[in-house]
Amino acid sequence: PLWSRGLGDVYKRQTTTGALPRPTWYTENLRGKTLSEGLSRRAYREQHMDCLSCHISAQNKAGIDIFVDGDTRLDDDVAGKSWVSYALERILKNYETKGLKVLAATEMEFHLIDESKNSILPPINPISKKRLSTPDILGISELDCFEDFFTDLQDSCEQMGINVQSIISESGCGQFEVTLKHCEALKASDDAWLFKSLAKGLARKYGMAATFMAKPYLQDAGNGMHIHFSILNLYGDNIFDNKTNEGSEVLRWAVAGCLEGLRGSTLIFAPFGNSYKRFVKNAHAPTSAQWGYENRTTAIRIPGGDFASKRIEHRVAGGDTNPYLAMAVVLGSALLGIENKLKPARPVSNNGYSNRAEELAESWKEAIDCFENDQFIKKIFSNQLIDNLVRTKRQELSEFKKIVSSKHWKYYVAAV
Repeated sequence: PLWSRGLGDVYKRQTTTGALPRPTWYTENLRGKTLSEGLSRRAYREQHMDCLSCHISAQNKAGIDIFVDGDTRLDDDVAGKSWVSYALERILKNYETKGLKVLAATEMEFHLIDESKNSILPPINPISKKRLSTPDILGISELDCFEDFFTDLQDSCEQMGINVQSIISESGCGQFEVTLKHCEALKASDDAWLFKSLAKGLARKYGMAATFMAKPYLQDAGNGMHIHFSILNLYGDNIFDNKTNEGSEVLRWAVAGCLEGLRGSTLIFAPFGNSYKRFVKNAHAPTSAQWGYENRTTAIRIPGGDFASKRIEHRVAGGDTNPYLAMAVVLGSALLGIENKLKPARPVSNNGYSNRAEELAESWKEAIDCFENDQFIKKIFSNQLIDNLVRTKRQELSEFKKIVSSKHWKYYVAAV
């Protein structure tokens, strides 16, 4: 059954001790069932977040605390308000009160790896039985080699109600990208989180590991989670579309908001020490607050295509991001830009890496400090969530300093 062969395996391997048992809600509600037959998505999120709170506590006992894709509660008088899914729902409610609805999609990049040799290595080709040594950029040969895994992944996504649009091999060795179809923003976040759990669980079934680490190999491409979104009005019209290639003034306001919030939200897009190894110039990851049309060297890209599908692509988040927090800060920033009619700088048409612009936070510590003190961020997230995340990340930073850097990957592979 889908859940017992895939997602359940994640829990046996996701803690540093490897001893966290399957939660009771999994055993009682989901064994052998699809998501629709077990819990609703909302109930799944709420019950699963309780499980991940236990996951965080278990890792604390092992000497390290990794704030992954779950939530933690503070105390009863603020129950729920520090939950990441609540943060996104609150922002989407603000859109609803203005008669707007957000459609979103994600591009999920990850590496298949072999960790059996006490290091991260490319996986063994199931057909040739040889280790991968070169990337198969946008090719089909690696997809053919790992056909059983990807067929199982697609079938499982279908059972879980996750709509896959495309699967391609990427520019890293053993790296792939799965694009999920656009849908309402909360479901898009659910799908992204569920997909990560599913991919990691299924990879174990095939004798590999799947990791969404931002930078598994220093000399190879990193993993991102690009977010695409558009906004519809009450009549179902895309308010970014004005029947021109440039898009509407509202689109530019939203872009300006995203750029304004970029530096302060670096911690969301790059939540771990490893994340900052991805931000290298000319290496497929943006490093500064710029935007452009069909420009993949900028943080914010406006893709081409037919007018009705006019949208914003936010390219900053790493594959290790929390989908709910990433979606929340992107949409929260865009809405602030629209509400305040912010105007962006001129779009960039050249190589964005060669321009001078406001940089993202350059280190984990700097990102934590920026997130804590940024006034724009305080308009998006509750004080409880900011305080909770900042304290968690400072604890992580302190604990990681005690661990030899060559061993850090062992904590990231399973957790992100």
